[in-house]
Amino acid sequence: RQFVYRTEVGILPHFRGNNVSMRLMSREITKAYIASGFRKSYFLATPIHPNPYCVAYNSGVKLFPSPDRETPTRVLSIMDKLSEVLNIAKVGVHSRFEKKVGWIVSESAERRSRVAQRTDIASRFYLRQNPEYYNGNGMMILVPVDPLQGLRVLGTFLKRMVRKRIQRPAPVGGQNKTILPVEG
Repeated sequence: RQFVYRTEVGILPHFRGNNVSMRLMSREITKAYIASGFRKSYFLATPIHPNPYCVAYNSGVKLFPSPDRETPTRVLSIMDKLSEVLNIAKVGVHSRFEKKVGWIVSESAERRSRVAQRTDIASRFYLRQNPEYYNGNGMMILVPVDPLQGLRVLGTFLKRMVRKRIQRPAPVGGQNKTILPVEG
């Protein structure tokens, strides 16, 4: 018996970019994983914008599909079954992972153009799989949930937190209190 955690998240523009949804999802998935008795579990999402995919990819988790690895047949079967059971409509014009979500991304033509010009591997992969995200299409992703994944996310989070502290500019009118790494 397996568990699947599915989410749909919409964030108001004012709250975007501060990982509110990632922290909430991580906490809720951890609680549910523990409550399940650590059974085989998956996180399922169909993000309608490249940003959530890029956040997941850059957090170090193993996710499918991915530009780094082929999606195993077993995982494709799970994703197909979940699409069917959860009634997630196929678009399938550009890839088997392209799904009809129906939420329309509210972004300007200028912002959409900037997204189309991204060069990072995760954005390019997402846009190849789901080039018409702005029409309410999402890219279905599946993330195995296990302790190793949790450690990867925690490690990435801690590295970013330390990096931000090191790079934080000096307060206006105060002394520079930038923390520098100490060797030895």
